[in-house]
Amino acid sequence: MTASPPSPTIQAMTTQKVHWLPLSKLPLFTTLVDGMLQDTKDMYPLFLRAKDTPWVMDDATIERTIRLYTERLEMLPTHTEQITRWRKERLTPQQKHQLDRLEKATVETQELAQRILDMATAMQAYTIDKILAKEPGELALDVLSGKLGVLQQPGDTGHGAKGESPTQRHKQLAQAIDDFVKTIEQQGGGDIELLAAGFPEQTTTFKELLDTTTHEQMEALCELYRGFYRYAKLLESLAQGIQDGTLEVPPR
Repeated sequence: MTASPPSPTIQAMTTQKVHWLPLSKLPLFTTLVDGMLQDTKDMYPLFLRAKDTPWVMDDATIERTIRLYTERLEMLPTHTEQITRWRKERLTPQQKHQLDRLEKATVETQELAQRILDMATAMQAYTIDKILAKEPGELALDVLSGKLGVLQQPGDTGHGAKGESPTQRHKQLAQAIDDFVKTIEQQGGGDIELLAAGFPEQTTTFKELLDTTTHEQMEALCELYRGFYRYAKLLESLAQGIQDGTLEVPPR
């Protein structure tokens, strides 16, 4: 998700030298205030939905959002002052009504912009970039140690994995990941959605399986649960890509 850049008109009003507008510019000012409120209203629910899953955001989006709404909050007092100056002039009843409405719109924009800024700031430490700098590093070590190994496509061998069978606990954990993958697939999601929605709950579950299963048990779980196999292969590919340099991990 990306935040829209401020319009040229907004940028002009954020300069240090403020050029107060004559009352004849009230229609132009109205368009500016209403447009800013609508932009903020459109953005607010997106962040409200994402605040509990901040890993759906990347660093660049969060940084742009913080910059945009910091500038917006710095600019809004100028709008309030402009309205105050116009109130001192001889106004028609329609103009008085319009200024009342614009003042309320400015206050609403300020409240929503502050909430968005607070959410974006809180999410900053938990973006997908920040998480990828941690979790896949551990997964890469597991790949290197041979813990994860190269998983076989379920059904390719024509028989189940040999060796010790997975425990009931292993099956419960794998089933949970399998159900998660199927849910994402039913919603039309792909690998990106699996990664974004899987942090940190599913990766924590998967890490427990890595720490408590043998390679044979892991392959047996992949035979039993195709959704789990897909998730395992996705994390394996991610970890291997980080290790061989084809995927760049953001710096800590």
